[in-house]
Amino acid sequence: MVGAASKALSLPFYPWLLITIPILHYFRENLGLVKDAEVPPAILLALVGTSLVFALINRLIRDSYQSAAITSLCVLVYSLSGHVYVELFMPRSLGIWTVMALLALGMASIALLKWGSRSLIAQMTPAFNAVMLVLLLLQAIQLAMELAEISRYVDEIPVYSIVDSYEFDAPKATDSAAKPDVYYIIPDGYPSDDWLAKTANWDNSAFTAALRSEVSPWWATRKAIIPLRLCHWLPR
Repeated sequence: MVGAASKALSLPFYPWLLITIPILHYFRENLGLVKDAEVPPAILLALVGTSLVFALINRLIRDSYQSAAITSLCVLVYSLSGHVYVELFMPRSLGIWTVMALLALGMASIALLKWGSRSLIAQMTPAFNAVMLVLLLLQAIQLAMELAEISRYVDEIPVYSIVDSYEFDAPKATDSAAKPDVYYIIPDGYPSDDWLAKTANWDNSAFTAALRSEVSPWWATRKAIIPLRLCHWLPR
């Protein structure tokens, strides 16, 4: 059994694990915004795309280990280039950034073919597989924990029926100085004034200044499940 596991780990399957990890991560970071049924097709499409890239590269260089390494480079560029662009290059041209990313991918692939011998990559393949398996397992555990937390809130507070079933002790008062209307403002993912001024040429300072002067307390949340949290907070 140990021999079979060792033999399986020597096969270069880590690119398919690598493409699955960011999908699970994005799903976990956007729980409540992405439907569960959308995740399996996304993973399947990513696996098929990775297989096509691997098959094309392997047809050109005729080496499964080097092909897996280059395919992994393609997966990394595909998964990370958007984030790197937003953090380091935006709002400059996306086209220029894409060309730069592809040139970097090409140079890295050439360097790997020149200095990464088949025997060296084959020796490192079990380690690559093990690392990807651990990272995938961590994503799965974190996702399971967050889903368990969500189910606990859903059991305690029915999300869709809470507004209809909640009974107020008194009828709603009209807006007055003694009992003013309350506006619950949640700037979730709201850009900063600097970002709006830089990218959209929009001066938003009057709005945020009004919030800081009129709203107490001034704070924001980055909770994963905004609708569930609202049902948890508002009736209290």
